[in-house]
Amino acid sequence: TDVAGAKRLVDICLDAGVNLFDSADVYSGGASEQILGAAIKGRRDQVLISTKATFRHGEGPNDVGSSRWALIRAVDAALKRLDTDYIDLFQLHRIDGAVPLEEQVGELAALRDEGKIRHIGLSEVSVDQLRAAQAVAPIATVQNLFNYADRSAEPLLEVCAAEGIGFIPWFPLATGQLSGEGSPLAGQTVIGFGQNAQIPQTLIALIQRDGASTIPSRDTLIRAGDQAYFFCERGQLRRLFEFLRLPARPARRSPC
Repeated sequence: TDVAGAKRLVDICLDAGVNLFDSADVYSGGASEQILGAAIKGRRDQVLISTKATFRHGEGPNDVGSSRWALIRAVDAALKRLDTDYIDLFQLHRIDGAVPLEEQVGELAALRDEGKIRHIGLSEVSVDQLRAAQAVAPIATVQNLFNYADRSAEPLLEVCAAEGIGFIPWFPLATGQLSGEGSPLAGQTVIGFGQNAQIPQTLIALIQRDGASTIPSRDTLIRAGDQAYFFCERGQLRRLFEFLRLPARPARRSPC
């Protein structure tokens, strides 16, 4: 979208109580950060800005990765594109396998101490990688793939919940497959949430009611005629939605 459209979206979000806006240096070649910076101008104190770096963003040999040099340059470039003095949350878009994790997190800690970023986040990490990063500096958030179709991040989610680390899911609607718009889930009825409940609202209601640990699992699906039933951890039988036509693990599309 353009700046005018982005401003309208920010207005809608703020009116609804949403104030965290997540971007990355590779989103639209940096234009995402530029548009976001313009959209929040004059109300910087009302929002939290999150951005990321690691993926290739140019043709040069150093235009990729999370080395000390690359991270310093990435943060400075993001500050310029966002037209801000600080970034609330800066995340490693992925762990750079060519650089020790301790060095990557250590450099973000140094940038935090300089006041350029305020909090450190990670994306697509394992529990062991999170533990290693925590040994270097406090980790504020983790951003991993997580939705009803792909729950592989559950062990990490449990650690985050236990230790007060924010969890930011990407592809929460499985690239639209859980949106109810033209998906296999469209028009399904959900017991306990009214006739023809919208899928996203239903998912949110389940999480609010029972917590993430009781999200129905595809592994316990029982088919009965044209309907599908799920057993939850508390032993309650629920009909959630016809799920069999949805891939167990939607194709991952990076960067995200």
